[in-house]
Amino acid sequence: MTIAQKTERKMAALEHLMNTQMHIKLPLSVIEVLDGLSVCWDHLSEDDRDYMQLASDALSTKTEWKV
Repeated sequence: MTIAQKTERKMAALEHLMNTQMHIKLPLSVIEVLDGLSVCWDHLSEDDRDYMQLASDALSTKTEWKV
């Protein structure tokens, strides 16, 4: 599996977790995915980096995810 495929899979997992409000219900699951993605930072698109930052902010403030 290529790095691009791994990051794509992790981004899909993050999107699913955020859309199901898991950053409020099970924050450790979101933290785990964010940590995994941060290792691949150089391989992420600017949009993915922005999404990660927004997800991290929502996690910190425990605000509902509305995208």
